[in-house]
Amino acid sequence: TASYRMLAQLHGRVQYFGFANTLVLAVALYFLPRLRGVPVTSVRASNVAIGMVAMAAVVRIVLAVSLVLPLDRIPLFDAVSLTIAALLTLAGNAVALLVLVSTDRRGTGSPAKSAIAQVRPLIGMAWMVLLTAQVIDLASAVQVVRGGSVAVLPVGTDDAVLTLAGFGWFVPLAVAFASRTFPLFL
Repeated sequence: TASYRMLAQLHGRVQYFGFANTLVLAVALYFLPRLRGVPVTSVRASNVAIGMVAMAAVVRIVLAVSLVLPLDRIPLFDAVSLTIAALLTLAGNAVALLVLVSTDRRGTGSPAKSAIAQVRPLIGMAWMVLLTAQVIDLASAVQVVRGGSVAVLPVGTDDAVLTLAGFGWFVPLAVAFASRTFPLFL
């Protein structure tokens, strides 16, 4: 049914763009400044970024919970909720990326000799793929609003967004984190 498909799509986005994304932002915004030897360029912007991503997860969770309650569905409300969540996630990650890049550029010493120089290409690629997946997600949500139908994203688009987020963002980021962390413990 449409409600089941919508619930499955919400679950994937809460996992990737909610929990995993918030964890990655918190770790990145905490450790990058330490690796570069400078304070984060904007604590307020960092908090706003994490807050927007977390709020998007809350919107998606509330929408998912509403699907299992015996409520009359309002397709436009559901679609607008999906769009707001997608917009918050994209905006939060864009703000976080700006903070991370500005903090990295302010770092002490040569960026080529920094503790993250070897993994910078992986991290950069991962963030670009994440933002691409989130732009596709937002565009799909906007299309659902314009269509006025049930707030279910097209299956191919949903698969593309979650595949990009999983393999193109989370895997390279995990490799980058592991390649910096494991040598410290070994």
